[in-house]
Amino acid sequence: MVNFKRAAERLGLPVYIGNYRHARTDGRAIFIPSTLTQDDDRLRALIHEAAHIVLGALYTSRPSRAIRELEAEAAAAAVCKALGIPVGDSKLYIKAWIKAVPASVRRANVERAAFAGSIILRIIGGRDEIQEAAD
Repeated sequence: MVNFKRAAERLGLPVYIGNYRHARTDGRAIFIPSTLTQDDDRLRALIHEAAHIVLGALYTSRPSRAIRELEAEAAAAAVCKALGIPVGDSKLYIKAWIKAVPASVRRANVERAAFAGSIILRIIGGRDEIQEAAD
């Protein structure tokens, strides 16, 4: 099983778990709601917010919320799949946001999401590096 704490430490950003309505980032730290109690749920949120940070560095201007959410969730889904973490409701979340993104820019969205996902995987490492130690 992939370990949330190890993944968070490898990101090199402060990660706070507390009384937040939803996961978010301010670009310097990641905030995870304490209502997410399972490691897989926390990992998905952590990776999604890390994707926002990576993607934010790639933009020359701030895109719409739909583009930001679509790209962050696509990157997070790819990273989770690579790590063997169930992607949960990612498909539904992506479908909800893609409707608001013009078809003419979707290829660029996919390319940025893939690039962000590859960066996150390089930072946190593969499954072996963030695996929970066997009992």
